[in-house]
Amino acid sequence: MYMYLFYHKPIGMKNILQFALPLILIVFGIQLTRDYFGATGSERRAELEQLIAAGAETPGVLADEYTEKTTKVRRARIKTYEVTYKYEVDGKQYSGTKTLQSPPTIPVVVVTYLADNPRLSAIDPAEELSSLTSSEGDTFTLLAGLGLALAGAGLGYFRYRKSIGQVSAV
Repeated sequence: MYMYLFYHKPIGMKNILQFALPLILIVFGIQLTRDYFGATGSERRAELEQLIAAGAETPGVLADEYTEKTTKVRRARIKTYEVTYKYEVDGKQYSGTKTLQSPPTIPVVVVTYLADNPRLSAIDPAEELSSLTSSEGDTFTLLAGLGLALAGAGLGYFRYRKSIGQVSAV
């Protein structure tokens, strides 16, 4: 029995692929769980809080073109529109992106930026911070994340046990 612990089958594509699905499930589960606790947006949250506290404002212009994105959340299709905006600080051009709930209609916007770092900007940082905060703490996100991680770990364990059982004595 001791010799079987150190015996390794040749690694083939089939052996690698049988662990791909469990690994993907675990990764998605961890990401959803992190989203629940807000670990993925902490840097952006800090930037938005800085903009709200010490931001300066300047006029900006939305680009004529935008990208329409459709996501499915709990069987409901949600369309968002990602648009680029440009603004000028001290004679230098900067740009950023904004996700809107409807297609852009007004080309001129107010951009909030940091005087120390004009590249850091947002259109309505308070609204963006509010939407970032509301996406955290959703019970469905936590349960889905934990479920996927546990399903991936269980599936990986049983596939590993099955592959060990197929090793024959030399």
